[in-house]
Amino acid sequence: EEARAGQLITVVRHTERLDDVVGRVREQGPPPGKEHEYPWANIPPPWPAWDAPITEHGKFLAKKEAQAIRRRCESMDSERRTVVCVTSPMTRCVETAVEMCVELGCPLLV
Repeated sequence: EEARAGQLITVVRHTERLDDVVGRVREQGPPPGKEHEYPWANIPPPWPAWDAPITEHGKFLAKKEAQAIRRRCESMDSERRTVVCVTSPMTRCVETAVEMCVELGCPLLV
């Protein structure tokens, strides 16, 4: 994060990936008593191994980060604020950015 001449540039990594959660469940097994919540534990995922989506919790985390960015922008001494989100085309990155853009009300460049 860098602030110069009324500018704020923030770099945010994608949030929680579904394949990370699936991998943990497959390696460690479902939480005790919750096996019924993970019927997919032994089924191959429907997404490419290199392009997993984010989780619902990941969407929540993206919104929280966007709120933090909004607070930082609002605290800046600037009459004109422009917020733009730039992301890579990877599914997890686009999904994270979309959640943030909805929260910030800003355009998204892929």
